Amino acid sequence: MVSEHGPRIRNVVVRILGSGDPELADVVNETFARALESLGSLQSPEALGGWMAQISVFVARESIRKRQRSRKLFSRSDGFEAASPHASEPDREASRCVYAIFAMMPTDERILLALRRIEKMSHDELAELLRVSVPTVRRRLKKAEARFDKLAQRYEALAVWREQP
Repeated sequence: MVSEHGPRIRNVVVRILGSGDPELADVVNETFARALESLGSLQSPEALGGWMAQISVFVARESIRKRQRSRKLFSRSDGFEAASPHASEPDREASRCVYAIFAMMPTDERILLALRRIEKMSHDELAELLRVSVPTVRRRLKKAEARFDKLAQRYEALAVWREQP
């Protein structure tokens, strides 16, 4: 299970938390632990990958909310690195800015944007993963993008990115 689904689960968690998040490995491990605990509730073995992705989203959300409750909000400027160690410095700076914005956003909006903009999930995939309808995904995504775009105006490193269609 880990060798087959581990890379996808890690990617989903990285997109939500950021690649340098100190709890990244813990969230991935917790995802697999919860999946094993509740494997008996899986209705269709073919759905294992999507089911585990759902679990990873919920575990990542819990991790973010726990930090928010304890007032230990994080940002990419706390030492997080871009997902690719080979990225240029401007790309790494833009990545830090994106995750700094994510840290200011409501958890559910952050997750939705990370999975849509970074992981490139479709509206249908998001609806299934988040257990909501496609129109709900579209409505929430529009609201999250408006908030993100407003916050992005504060960051010079995102100026070129904001100008792209």
